[in-house]
Amino acid sequence: MDRGDLEQAEQHYKQVLDIHRRVPNALSQANALGNLGNVYARRGDLEHAEEHHKQALEIDQRIGNLARQAEDLGNLGIVYGMLGDLERAEEHHKQALEIDRRIDNPLGEAQDLGNLGIVYRRRGDLDRAGEHHRQALELDRRIGHLLGQAEDLTNLGLLAEERGQADEARRLLTEALALCERMAVTGEGPEKVRAALRLLEEAAGEEKPRRRTRKRKDQEPPAG
Repeated sequence: MDRGDLEQAEQHYKQVLDIHRRVPNALSQANALGNLGNVYARRGDLEHAEEHHKQALEIDQRIGNLARQAEDLGNLGIVYGMLGDLERAEEHHKQALEIDRRIDNPLGEAQDLGNLGIVYRRRGDLDRAGEHHRQALELDRRIGHLLGQAEDLTNLGLLAEERGQADEARRLLTEALALCERMAVTGEGPEKVRAALRLLEEAAGEEKPRRRTRKRKDQEPPAG
């Protein structure tokens, strides 16, 4: 899946699911269903993604696995966001956040806050988006989650860019990219940051005032 080979990822997760249904192992079934849901979401097959995350949630609710319920709700929130249903996306991320706070899961809480920030940004509520991304960054720094910090800084940088705060956006995105490079992270995340930084540099180049030179009087063409 990390390599982008979604066909093989799907094949292997299906084999895992089949084994755990035969055993049976409800906890691992839910995990396999959630992973399949993520594969389908990456592929853009949102109908199947929603179906698999709902099945995972039903199992996790039945066996009382709160941590996994929060994860399932967060995954469903992401799917609804991709579908453009921001109301349902917000609702599911809020439910996930409530559970993660109840079970004292700061890693999950930071992810939920970041997901809510993305929903608010897409809705145009930039103040609430910034508030949630800053809370996520504070949590990820407290627990030392570097990848989460890189994601939070990226989200804050994109938000600053949207507000027209080019210098702040450049600072935040540069810090995010430095963390990605420190962890040797590759793929979509760092590329998104590099693309945003390139756009900022291009915009800065276009906005530079052209220097105007005044002609000396003895250089002006003769009249007539």
